[in-house]
Amino acid sequence: MSDTSEAANRLEAMRLPLGADEGEQLATIRELYRRYRGAGVSFQQPLEQVPVALFITLLEIGYRVALVADGAGLALRFEPDGSSPRDRAILGPGTAAHSVVSTSAGFVYSTTSRDRVAVVDASSRRVISHVDVGHNPQHLAVSDDHDRVYSANLDSNDVTIIATDVNTSLGTTGISEFPLLPCPDRAGRVWIPSRPTGRIDVVGSDGTVTAHIPVGVAPHDLAISPDGRWAYQPNSVSGTVTIIDAQAMRALGEVKVGVGPCHAEFTPDSSRAYVTNTVSNEISVFDTGTHEVVATIAAGRGPHVPVIDEQGRCGYVANFVSDDITVFDVGTSAVAAVVPVGTYPHSMSLSPDGRTLVVSNTGASTVSLLDTATRRVRATLEVGGAPAHAAFDPHGRLAFVACEVDDRVAVLDLDRDQVIERIAVGLG
Repeated sequence: MSDTSEAANRLEAMRLPLGADEGEQLATIRELYRRYRGAGVSFQQPLEQVPVALFITLLEIGYRVALVADGAGLALRFEPDGSSPRDRAILGPGTAAHSVVSTSAGFVYSTTSRDRVAVVDASSRRVISHVDVGHNPQHLAVSDDHDRVYSANLDSNDVTIIATDVNTSLGTTGISEFPLLPCPDRAGRVWIPSRPTGRIDVVGSDGTVTAHIPVGVAPHDLAISPDGRWAYQPNSVSGTVTIIDAQAMRALGEVKVGVGPCHAEFTPDSSRAYVTNTVSNEISVFDTGTHEVVATIAAGRGPHVPVIDEQGRCGYVANFVSDDITVFDVGTSAVAAVVPVGTYPHSMSLSPDGRTLVVSNTGASTVSLLDTATRRVRATLEVGGAPAHAAFDPHGRLAFVACEVDDRVAVLDLDRDQVIERIAVGLG
């Protein structure tokens, strides 16, 4: 028997510490994954119940994991292929270039190492300054008027507000544990879900916490309707969406959806909302007039972030596990196409002119440029390790993609479909 076969037999018999806390579980999985990465060895853990939060966390940081049949039950099955997980943020020294946003004034902001946000001039493609934020900044968001950038800092449980006119910090406000993706509203506030506490903290533009809104178990990415009327909060463990009156900042109730709801997106006219159910591989379609699920769209395996075009006609969702994009018709809720992309499409952004969907293939260190007219990938570009979020210059001709492993931001020319720069945002 070969060494690989012996290793596989040993691993099949192992029991991961699923009864332990998530940090211990992740540390064990990380060690096994690194040991057998690219060796053709798989391992799995039989389940008594689906560990929804752990499964989604593993997908978010790039592990090749799936729920599979195991006799009469289920198991978590790990397939350590040649791709590298982006587990630096959860288990390593902190986030590098992962989240990136841009403003109409021509500045691009990226999370980077040493608890800072890098400020890049989009025209010269040069880092002009760094802004100190809290510990382990995870995600950024820009205010509706582009006057503020918000940094949610995972390990210090706070949010830093950056003034974009002078690119300096206005201060850091303590909020609840494990702050995730910040979501600004039209009133100048920012809403930030806290997974451990099951609530949303609402912070004003001056840094004052104005509300704590209780939601479901393990809230993930909040969405606020374009008209500012509603906020929808997917709760990944409770399998619900909390419906919130965004003007009164009051939860109205919860609606049951599929397994593992994570992300939500509204149509431009605010009449529909789309919630991806990452574990049950589907999209729940809401009528915001009644807050009822009116349709369910079959997605690929591990659906992640949904995107709706500015005309409200076409929607897209990136599927982590099946390495493809599901394209659907907003009017009919019918699947229009399934487009293969690279390994582990983590995030995607639609260019301002609506012609190009920029898809970050985290496991392949590439970006796929999907032509929205033909619904085909017209180019695949090597950008750097663990590409994640993307932003655009004011003219929409350049895309800036944060690459976490390299701690760089790759600049893409969308007219020529070329990488024209890799900006070292974490140095200096």
